[in-house]
Amino acid sequence: MRLGDLLDDPDLGLRLHHDPGSARDIEIDRVFTTDLPDPSRYLFGGELVLSGLIFHSGAAEESDVFVDALVRSSVVAFGVGEERFGHVPHHIVDACRRRGMPVFGVPEAVSFSRVTDHVVARYAADRTAELTSSLSRQRRLLDSVASGHALDGMAAELVATTGVACWVITVTGRQVVAVAGGGRTLSPEVIDEITAKALCTNVFPVAVGEMTLMRIGFAPSRRAGGWLLVVGRHLTELGPQVLAAFEEFAAICALVRAREREASRAGDQIGDRLAEYVAGEASSGQIDDALDDAGLGSASTWIVVSADLGDRPDHYPMVRAALRDSLLELGRGTVGQPRGSELIAVVDGAIGVTALESTLRAHLGRLTPILRGTLDVGISDPVGRPRLSGALALARRARSLPSAGVGADHIDRRVRVSGSGPLASGAAILAMLPDAVRRTFVGLVLGPLSDGDDRSAADLLRTLTVFLDEDCSWNRTAARMHLHVNTVRYRVSRIEALTGRDLSTTADRSDLFLAIACLPGRSAVRPQDPR
Repeated sequence: MRLGDLLDDPDLGLRLHHDPGSARDIEIDRVFTTDLPDPSRYLFGGELVLSGLIFHSGAAEESDVFVDALVRSSVVAFGVGEERFGHVPHHIVDACRRRGMPVFGVPEAVSFSRVTDHVVARYAADRTAELTSSLSRQRRLLDSVASGHALDGMAAELVATTGVACWVITVTGRQVVAVAGGGRTLSPEVIDEITAKALCTNVFPVAVGEMTLMRIGFAPSRRAGGWLLVVGRHLTELGPQVLAAFEEFAAICALVRAREREASRAGDQIGDRLAEYVAGEASSGQIDDALDDAGLGSASTWIVVSADLGDRPDHYPMVRAALRDSLLELGRGTVGQPRGSELIAVVDGAIGVTALESTLRAHLGRLTPILRGTLDVGISDPVGRPRLSGALALARRARSLPSAGVGADHIDRRVRVSGSGPLASGAAILAMLPDAVRRTFVGLVLGPLSDGDDRSAADLLRTLTVFLDEDCSWNRTAARMHLHVNTVRYRVSRIEALTGRDLSTTADRSDLFLAIACLPGRSAVRPQDPR
């Protein structure tokens, strides 16, 4: 209760003798009665101390000693019984004024027990009202859950009541609920900080920056599938009732999360069957049925994802939960694990490889605080129904590319996500070969044209590059290089003679194109003439 409530009670008749400022708003936790000259060893802070000054001889120095002991013990206010001196001594008031301690007098006719009973009765009444309000709030929340109402509406009501923003996110960063207010949002960097803290602590609630983090129904062994309640104020700034309100909302969210977990188990069975069909020898009818069961039958193309944990099979349940959660961020998709091997996801191709790749990098990358070993993820291009098995082979190859893991700076290299783009051209595949192999290939195909010190060879190589870039058009090559068409024809004939290749055939054109791509600092296609 507040000190002002105590002073305003006409039955007590208390008189305030010194107010250092806002004394009436001081919260009183406990009342302690003493007549010891130094009661500090019995004080813990936050008390209202009552004393009849029986020990006091009337010397001012005794007042200084006593008040100093109260200040050191973080006492919030001092009540002086007037029976001993018939009033509150001026040296007591002076000592309190010097040290910023509120002091009031307790009339001789009022016992300390009456003051204490008043505080206890008010505390009990406040506590009963708080519990009644809490039970009423819990009842409304449970009724909302039973009626199938969305968490967004419950969160909006809670935020409107408390004035504090909140978010519900998964431990991989998917947003479930957001009632921020004032346009405030959670940036990817803040989500990284929040999820890392959640995965590395067992103590909740916990402060993260200027916010407070609460756990929503997950055990440490199932962290990857858990939810988090993020409250937009520091833990030390949340009053007991506000904190209790958000804790109750977290409990309601846990009920919803448990219900969704039950539903996801049925989805896992469907995902296992579809993944087994894609990885095995299934008929087109079986694949069609499995796609329909997974809610993917209406898609026109599909993307296949392959995830492998190497020698850490114990981490597959965690990664499966995180992968499933990542797909929920994007739309339609399912995850399976046929025969306990790799994880295979089939995703609606309309999502696009770029969006899928960046989302998986961000969400799966947040597992690194609890991930042991390396998680390799490969993504195929969108394919039609007859090519699903081939797409899986492409995804498997993509996850083993040397370039896997190149992504956002904050993503740990233990989570490596690669699309199949590097496999989409012969030049890119040749670039993955050892340097010695590529040098040998260039020498065999280009012959004398690969001699960088020969000016004549350099001119011919530049002509060949532009000629291939212009789809072997004599006129466009001549215009681009500012040459006569006959000069281009002469140079091309010299190229054919020196390389032993016939530029009128697709096979030889392809070999020359790839050989140019393998030259250091070169690409097979030059958008502009370097001259």
